Amino acid sequence: QFLYFIGMADLPPTLLPATLDDEAANGSPPKPQSKPLEYHLTHVSNPARTVSFTGSSDVTIGRDATFCTLSFPEVAVLSRRHCRVFTLGRDVLVHDFSSNGTYLNGKVVGKDNTRVMRTGDVLAVVNPKLPEYSLFSWRFIAPAEQEEADDSGINAIYDMGKVLGTGNFATVRLGTHRKTGERVAVKIVEKKRFAMQTDFSFSSLQSEVEILRRMNHPNIIRVLDVFDSDKAFTMALELVAGGDLFDYIVGRCPNPFTEDEARALFVQLLEALLYMHSKD
Repeated sequence: QFLYFIGMADLPPTLLPATLDDEAANGSPPKPQSKPLEYHLTHVSNPARTVSFTGSSDVTIGRDATFCTLSFPEVAVLSRRHCRVFTLGRDVLVHDFSSNGTYLNGKVVGKDNTRVMRTGDVLAVVNPKLPEYSLFSWRFIAPAEQEEADDSGINAIYDMGKVLGTGNFATVRLGTHRKTGERVAVKIVEKKRFAMQTDFSFSSLQSEVEILRRMNHPNIIRVLDVFDSDKAFTMALELVAGGDLFDYIVGRCPNPFTEDEARALFVQLLEALLYMHSKD
């Protein structure tokens, strides 16, 4: 079954309006650059052994000193490159390269998987059941200003996961509800980039989202939550795992839709359209 979110496609980019031009263009002095946020991995057994990093660096843990910031060549259960802690935007993530497991708060991340870290999380590179657990565990600490941002709006309700797609002015990420575990698609519309679209106003987007929030039909993607901040307009949407309709059609080549399949598809489209018109 195909689900649709009408009217949210990215529009072709245009020039920035004059009101958003760089300040240097009109002679205003440049703003002072803010200090990079600094993150910390504090050793559980010995807090003095803290490893700090910023958004321009990362921390890699494993056996091989050639690849790793923290290397433990004598620990056989570790992989040469066991895991990597890095930043993506304002998020801090851990990626698991290991065969024997990287653990976040006692739960295995899983080989080739990535998880978002929040302040207070405990990262370990050995099984929590082993007596050596505390020797190879670090508590992640984010700066206060980062936590203030993370504990408000969308981040207070959903954990952000991998990027599902990007457009001219929006990014879609996998989100997980902190309490229920429900997975959603989080669409983040950057207001500055959206302002580049002169033929579709931000107020029009807000109006359309409000209309869609009132929709409740199996062939229309549900808008679950909406968050508005100075920099972004963020929506938590029903997650559609089947992919894009165009990609599905192209992927069927050289076996085109049968008449029955095309008829079923158009029935879904027309039922959704009829439902929306009934809500005018």
